Order: sequence, then structure tokens, then C-alpha cells
Amino acid sequence: MNRRLIYIAIALSISLFSLPVAVYGNNSVTQNASTKNLAAISVRDQYYDQEISTITFPSSAPGSTVSNPYNNINGINNPQSFGSSPGSFLPVFTLVNPDPNYEFLIYYQISRWANDVVSSEYILIKDKGTACANADEINIPVTFNTPTNSYKVISPSGNPEGARKDVYLKVVLSNTGGLTGSSTITILSEIP
Repeated sequence: MNRRLIYIAIALSISLFSLPVAVYGNNSVTQNASTKNLAAISVRDQYYDQEISTITFPSSAPGSTVSNPYNNINGINNPQSFGSSPGSFLPVFTLVNPDPNYEFLIYYQISRWANDVVSSEYILIKDKGTACANADEINIPVTFNTPTNSYKVISPSGNPEGARKDVYLKVVLSNTGGLTGSSTITILSEIP
């Protein structure tokens, strides 16, 4: 009785392979698509003038929050600062849209810090010249290595006020002393 069941199973599997096979025509076409090369959002100093290449957070005690970074153009004597009246607050860097035709939705991506020197980071993007009263306002947590929508739109360069944004940063250092590390912040854009 066992042999008969095996034989039926084999017969079924053989008959499945003998079903007719569909044959398809050999027509194909090539697709091409491209987008216009758009000007990238420029990452600049505190006064929207020169492009920056480095942001430095001064050393501090393990586990502390550091909210006074500075950029390589404005220097150590002009760190990010807070206040409510004009001239009393400065972002660590600014964003400028050089494109005369397109507004962009701003995205950012911040890589994980080498040596895990930073346990968490926060970002705030504000309209040009809008006050940042204190470091507590910088409250949007960064998810490292992830492109993130800021939900902020930067206008075309024809609108100088809307084509500029201020960026504030703060980090929480890890609990281990004696570490140094770096990270990369990338500003991305999308036409809304």
C-alpha cells in the first residue's frame, strides 16, 4: 500500500511538468529619463556669505550638552548664540538657495559620530533672522544616517529673505571621557 501512494505522487509530479508552456514575443524598448541639474542648497557662514566646511563643538565633560558650536569661517570667537533681540542670537551656519527658479523642501542627513563620542544630536532650522532664545528650542532629535524631511521650504533666490534659513545644533556627549570623533552633515533638497 505504501508503494502505491509513492507511485501516485511520482505520476502527479511528472504530469505537472508536461503542461504546455506559454511562449512570449521578443519585443523590447529602452526607457530613458532625466531631471534638470538643479543648484544645490549652499551651506554658509552665519551671515549667508561664504561656504563653510567644518563645524566644531568645543570639548566638554562626558554626558554634558554642548550648544555652542562654531564654523570654520566665523571662528571660535563667534559661536552659535541665543537671545531674543536682533544681534543677540547667531546660528552655527546658514542655508542659501542659489537657484532662481525653484523652491526646495530641505532634507538633512547626519552620520553617526565616530567613536560614539556623541550619544544624541538635535537640530533646528529657522527662517532667516528669527530669534532663538535658548538651547532648549533646539529640540528636533536627529536619527543618524537617515535622510530626514525638515518640513521647511526654502524659496528661490529671487526672494532673498525666503531663500535663506538659519540652522542651530546641539549635541549630548557620551559618558566616556577622552573621546574625539567626527560626523558629516549633508543638506539635501527636493522640489515640493
